[in-house]
Amino acid sequence: PLSNRFRTGTAMLLFAMVITTVTVMSMVIRATEVVTEPSEERTAGFDIVMSPSLLSFFDPVTDIHEEAERRSDFPSEQLAVLGSIARMRVTARQLELAVVGVDRTITDEMTGIDAGYAQQAALHYGFQMRAEGFESDEAVWQALAGRDDVAVVTSRWMEDLHFHLEEGGTLPLLTVELSNRPGVVTSGASFSMGGVQAEVSIASPTGTAVRKELTHIVQIIGILEADDTLAEGTFQMNRRVLDFLNGEPLRPNVFYAKVAEGESVAETARALERSMLSSGLNAAPLSELFAAGQAVLRGILGLFQGFLALGLVVGIAGLGVISIRTVTERRQQIGVLRAIGYPSGTVALLFVLEANFIALTGILLGGITGLILGDKSIGQAYDMATQQSFPTPWLTIAGMLLAAWLSSLLTTILPAWQASRIYPAEALRYE
Repeated sequence: PLSNRFRTGTAMLLFAMVITTVTVMSMVIRATEVVTEPSEERTAGFDIVMSPSLLSFFDPVTDIHEEAERRSDFPSEQLAVLGSIARMRVTARQLELAVVGVDRTITDEMTGIDAGYAQQAALHYGFQMRAEGFESDEAVWQALAGRDDVAVVTSRWMEDLHFHLEEGGTLPLLTVELSNRPGVVTSGASFSMGGVQAEVSIASPTGTAVRKELTHIVQIIGILEADDTLAEGTFQMNRRVLDFLNGEPLRPNVFYAKVAEGESVAETARALERSMLSSGLNAAPLSELFAAGQAVLRGILGLFQGFLALGLVVGIAGLGVISIRTVTERRQQIGVLRAIGYPSGTVALLFVLEANFIALTGILLGGITGLILGDKSIGQAYDMATQQSFPTPWLTIAGMLLAAWLSSLLTTILPAWQASRIYPAEALRYE
């Protein structure tokens, strides 16, 4: 192989590039499966999600607990916890920067939670900082469940407003003032947190003008450890605050239910959907939603991996072409080897070993490079966001490399067999 270094190097590079790409894709697929797998932290321990549909407009649900008491067929005995989440879109702009001509604006959502969600969140979400007077994470969630003068935020929310705190200490006194401007559809609210001020516009979901000026002050009592929670919002408080700012009860965006021990999740979901049929709520097990999402992602990524595998097939076919060309070019050398006593099996083995030198070198280089690039790529794409490690799919990668090697071996058997069938007299006829 080293007598034709350019051709050999090109074949090795082709193998290495394709193997690298397929290896990286295998690692990305595995990491995506891990990210989308349902877990207690991702679901906050809830089993069923109920979301409004177009039919919910005719009989909207604002309080799922009242509906549970009002509807005789509501499966309350099959449920352990009911929770709801309401969201309100906000836009914040720092006033002190606007004065000097710098426009720094962030758009996010305020999330309102109820006691049911707070009960489950206390079991799965902790805080990196808590305000004075709150000795445990449970105390913070209890305060959110029962009080409308407190709120919690994520570290991302604090960073967006360029308000940095040292971790490990007690959260200083931070207050947020929300005030509605009367007579307009889009009402204004001002945030006051220490030395940071921002103007926030809250669009009324009902589309009606706010009739009177409303002002409400809440204290930030905790900074969540995880930026991504089931509630999704970066600013979370009791949903009664959103009801107050909206001027009327705000319709929750989604409802969650935890099934009682021993009850079937699927049957309970069907019972909930039957009971809430008039309100158009769709109930589905969270595990099924995650599984469906995984199937879609696996299908898309698997399709990409399949297209990349076509490149591997081309590389293997190219190795076979190189082997056939080598046999043609070296007919006289083969004749000399046979004439001095080399058995036909040994001649065939020589060609197989030469082809394996190219294939194995390219496969090993591609596999090692793919593992390194895959680890770096996943670290940039997932680790920083999810703060978790991802297992390397060793069996998948090993199986892929083995299949590539066996396929390349098969493509060289025919040329090697042809080389072993060359007779010395025929090969040396024109010497």
